[in-house]
Amino acid sequence: KALKFARDTGLKPVCRSGGHSTAGFSANDDMIIDLSNLSYVMIDKDSMTMRVGGGTVFGCINPMMDAYGVNITGGGCETVSVGGYMQGGGYGFTALSNGMNCDCVREVRVALADGSIVTASESQNQNLFWAMRGGTGNNFGVLLEITYNLRNIGTLWGFGYRWPLDTASDRARAAKAMKLWYDTMTGGGVPKGLGHQLPLAFWNGKPFLFLRGMYEGSEAEAQKLLAGIAATLEDPATQRDYWQAGSYAKLNRELLSTPVELPSVPPSIRSVSSSRIMGDGLDVADFERIIALFTESPVKVNMFVLEPYGGKINAKTPAETAFVHRCARFDLALYSFWLVEDDRAAALSFLDRFEQVLTPISTGHAYQNYPNRCAVNWAELYFGDNLQRLREVKKEYDPDNLFTFKQGILPAP
Repeated sequence: KALKFARDTGLKPVCRSGGHSTAGFSANDDMIIDLSNLSYVMIDKDSMTMRVGGGTVFGCINPMMDAYGVNITGGGCETVSVGGYMQGGGYGFTALSNGMNCDCVREVRVALADGSIVTASESQNQNLFWAMRGGTGNNFGVLLEITYNLRNIGTLWGFGYRWPLDTASDRARAAKAMKLWYDTMTGGGVPKGLGHQLPLAFWNGKPFLFLRGMYEGSEAEAQKLLAGIAATLEDPATQRDYWQAGSYAKLNRELLSTPVELPSVPPSIRSVSSSRIMGDGLDVADFERIIALFTESPVKVNMFVLEPYGGKINAKTPAETAFVHRCARFDLALYSFWLVEDDRAAALSFLDRFEQVLTPISTGHAYQNYPNRCAVNWAELYFGDNLQRLREVKKEYDPDNLFTFKQGILPAP
């Protein structure tokens, strides 16, 4: 009925599930299709599948997965919904073991622009299935339901370290730690069963590098695996700030809130985001530049996050799904915030500075789930060589471009 109304009136609908689009693409001045009440989780342990509604948030999914001892890649923030998250790829702590969230998908149920409802999988509507896994939301139809393939997972060992960035020697030590992380914990060097992230964030107004992660194994195995990175700490006894076993849901929640919530911002704050996908060839000087740039943040709640790629993420070829970033070492994301309008210009200027510094040392791509609304070459950044096929799929399933927004994919001519 909503789609018919849109067609009859000439309105252009956008879909909103969790409402986490930092570029504001889940809202417009025409029509919003709000999927937040399409929220349910059904787990079938016999077939190792899980069906979820297109508006289901991870705060509902994670405890259900814990109850059954199963896992898919999920978002760090529990108010994120599967809808836009999956269609952009979907990164999380277990992505190195599972692949991106879109790699865990068995099939999707989609309402098309003409009002028909179809199932897309490896055996039916294959082009749509390919495009929905990384082609971003609100391009091909309304995502109603996802069926995921599940993986058994046991108790995990959670760990956390922090490096202060106050002095020049602090920053030099942290840069060496980041280079060691890059060499041994990203790309082909990712140890099996390890999931982790490197946030650069402020705590009590001071800048820090944090390592947050979970390991599918014992405490002794985790300690051995992390010995090298721990050796870069000046005082391991005080700078190791998280070290305990737990379920996936528990660790996913606590790792990003100890000792400070990431990001640590009030609900009324405004934000912009951007990212760059990083490849081979980085050295210590590159990480020194990243740290120096972060410490220049105009607002002391800004955050960088380094998300390692490799493992199951890089096991697929770039053309296997619409998510093209399969040959990368890590994604580096920026969240730039402002609370009052007087600070808006500084936040946007810092985003520009981020892109100027990082683009020359990147692969030339960006993660589509951290969109920059002002990016001119966004299609190449997000989709690379997959763009032309995405435009062909758009032509096949939404030729009249009912679903459109500022960074929407246009149908092929």
